[in-house]
Amino acid sequence: MPNWEPSRFPTSLAAALNAPFAVDHEGHDFEPFDEFDSAEDITDWWQAWTGNEDAG
Repeated sequence: MPNWEPSRFPTSLAAALNAPFAVDHEGHDFEPFDEFDSAEDITDWWQAWTGNEDAG
C-alpha cells in the first residue's frame, strides 16, 4: 500500500521538494506545488499546450 494520499506527493518526493533550488532565473520548467493538480486541470493544460483536444 502506498505511503501517500492520491492528491499528495509520496513521502520521498515531498522530502526532495524541501531541498533548496534556484528559482531566480528565467527558463526553469520546474515549479513545485504542495499537491498534484486535478486530473481535469492536467487534461485541460495538456490539451491547450499540445493543441490536441484528444490529448490527456
